Amino acid sequence: MAPDWKDYEKQIFKLLKIEYPEAEVVFNAHLMGEESGTMRQIDILIRSKKRKETIGIAECKYFSRKIDIARVDALIGKMTDLHADFGIIFSSLGFTKGAERFAAKVNIDFRKIPFEFLKDFGFIPSNELDPDIFVQETEYIPIFCEKCKVTNLYEVKIVRGFADFDEDIICPECKTPHLNTRTDGGYKVIKRFKNKDVSNKEIEVCITEHLLETRQSWDKKYSFTWIFHEALPQDQLCFLCHKKFSEGFPGSFEVEYCNYKICNECFMSSRTLLIDHNKV
Repeated sequence: MAPDWKDYEKQIFKLLKIEYPEAEVVFNAHLMGEESGTMRQIDILIRSKKRKETIGIAECKYFSRKIDIARVDALIGKMTDLHADFGIIFSSLGFTKGAERFAAKVNIDFRKIPFEFLKDFGFIPSNELDPDIFVQETEYIPIFCEKCKVTNLYEVKIVRGFADFDEDIICPECKTPHLNTRTDGGYKVIKRFKNKDVSNKEIEVCITEHLLETRQSWDKKYSFTWIFHEALPQDQLCFLCHKKFSEGFPGSFEVEYCNYKICNECFMSSRTLLIDHNKV
């Protein structure tokens, strides 16, 4: 898989191709600066010749902080050098107030678009997505809190294709940080045990009950691409979640488990416990 920040650029590129159907949209373009005489790299070039030639420059910033005025200055310099007509800065986290005020005066548009927005709201057609992007995994992690004297069972979601997002897993009661790990899709406590030594069997039963309670909402954010079992033969669908097997979005390819055909997301998200405990 390509580096995650490149994935963000690629999805913005595909979004802009949809938004500018009559323009030439080029990914990772290079143009010679008219003022500097040096080659300039452009994340995404938008060139329209509908009436007169118009050049736009789009910069994609998948950063862990807001875009500040220095980034606006850098884009202004590039626009001036290339005689560009407009600029767009895409940010996953947003912009500082100073940067927003400054950009408004120099024909630069700010657009805050988290990676998950592109995916969840269908701006990217499913057949244009790279097959391995946005594969979801779910982990269940029991951690004993020394302050609360309870064992928290955390549900932690990882979405392959996001830029790695690590954060501290925090006890919801005393706010003690317990573990720093990747949590792209967020985390939550699904059970608090009043003892330290919780058996694997207890944890398995708890996760199975949780899966039963939440199965109707599995991957509802992908619902615009789902094809349900009423319309297709059963052998084309995951036995557990009824998602159509596909090498494309969201990468739900077929895996065999205990003689059942299931998708890889169910396999990687502990849903096989429903089969193990005869809850299917």
